[in-house]
Amino acid sequence: YCELPVVDLTQDVRRQTVIAEGTKEIYQGHPTTVLSNDGKKLFCVWTLKHGGTCGPAAESLDGGRTWTRVDDRFPAVYRETHMNCPTLQKMTLPNGRERWLIFSRKGDWMPQSADIEKCGVMVSDDLGQTWREAGVFNLPSAMAPTGFIQLRDGSVALFGQTFKLKTVPKRGGQDVWMSVSKDGGLSWSEIRIVASADKDICEPFALRSPDGKEICLLMRENGYKGYSMMCFSGDEGQTWTKPEDSPWWLTGDRHEGVMLPDGRYVIAFRDRARRSKIGGQYVAWVGTWDDIKHRRPGQYRIHLLKHYPSPEYGWSTFDTGYSGVELLPNGEILCTTYVKYWPDERKSSVVCTRFRIEETDRLAQMQKAHLCGRIADCGKYEGLHPLFPKAFAFMRRADLADLAPGRYDIDGTNCWAMVSDVKLRPYEDESQYEDHRDFIDIHVPITGQETIGIVRPNLKVFKDFDAANDCVLFQSKGRPWTLGPGWYAIFHPVYGAHSPGRSTDGERTIRKLVIKVREKK
Repeated sequence: YCELPVVDLTQDVRRQTVIAEGTKEIYQGHPTTVLSNDGKKLFCVWTLKHGGTCGPAAESLDGGRTWTRVDDRFPAVYRETHMNCPTLQKMTLPNGRERWLIFSRKGDWMPQSADIEKCGVMVSDDLGQTWREAGVFNLPSAMAPTGFIQLRDGSVALFGQTFKLKTVPKRGGQDVWMSVSKDGGLSWSEIRIVASADKDICEPFALRSPDGKEICLLMRENGYKGYSMMCFSGDEGQTWTKPEDSPWWLTGDRHEGVMLPDGRYVIAFRDRARRSKIGGQYVAWVGTWDDIKHRRPGQYRIHLLKHYPSPEYGWSTFDTGYSGVELLPNGEILCTTYVKYWPDERKSSVVCTRFRIEETDRLAQMQKAHLCGRIADCGKYEGLHPLFPKAFAFMRRADLADLAPGRYDIDGTNCWAMVSDVKLRPYEDESQYEDHRDFIDIHVPITGQETIGIVRPNLKVFKDFDAANDCVLFQSKGRPWTLGPGWYAIFHPVYGAHSPGRSTDGERTIRKLVIKVREKK
């Protein structure tokens, strides 16, 4: 189990803009956005009520700081017959011009209705100034198709979900389908199932690898029985790998994101990871393609906006997170969602927030995480630090239990191990906690159980930083982690205060291993 750093931006209201304010009577929900290719115009569409009618829209010409409502640009057919979580997408036509498309369910929302097999498509060829209905297509749209990506041949692929069973009412979980348009979204191929699992998977998000050679689908796991799921294609969607669990840290609903100039990704979603301390909130994950593909933790997560659940209905705890994510020309990342923005009677509002990746990188570096797990599984975290492969190789040694007390060099002054016999002291909730600045600590009990207190550092410093010993002491209340042989715990500088050598069942002596890893080699 790994707690990645969480950068909390929710209290900085200067970053936030309310696009459409909810009221006691009006619920504003499920927005998506698009940014024009020249970076000058943002466009946003959403619904009234949860999964309700389409029609609301706004545009911004200043990077999302102010917005103007433009509902009247849409024909009546959109406002009157399109429903449920419209998804706004863009593509480049053969003539180099861009086309915007909105996908939504056409007609009745009831699961037993034939209308859920119909998708209405709205098209604009003038950056949202005018819109027309391009047609109604046989694309299952109980939830509007969410995944969209332009293929190398200029065509576009659309991804959605369909019920496994075609009975009435339709049940049995969902599979993910793909359809292709070769004429700019004016007609669509027959769907084919590209992802099916023993889970209920839906709401796919399509992203391309930095080298352009692969496509990944990140998918919601709608039964909440485990992680989200993902699959990959290396041939432009002709074939797909079998769906597998995503990283725990990407488990959630309605993923949407952008690739940064440095090749990393920022992916926003509703957090549904089990045991997550910000479950049900609107978050973003930062990491690399390899982190996704190899199920690694990534770098950190961001709590983007605070969602205040309403006692009106039970699932309101999670009623946020469908969003648009845009990388602006000035380097800012704009994330837009619906959220119960105020802890009062007002219903959901459409709100955007902004940040720069340099800001969140810096904030994340200040709060590196505690990490605890089985030695047998430690390989999945080797990418978190260039010296972790060497450190982990040492703690996986077959003769670990036979090592005599003393120091063992692993990588000179950058990484070494200490084996020692430690007399455990009784664990106390309030105690002295040590933290470091230059070195990561990896604690490994060898011959018996050890309890280690953990705490987030506060301002109650017990002893100032001692540079010679790379240590500062805090007096604080914490919580216990109990480890046994075969387990390890990692504590990063600044955010990894810990109180080792404790016991909850009496004083005794154990042999343990501590590996020191220089934070910056």
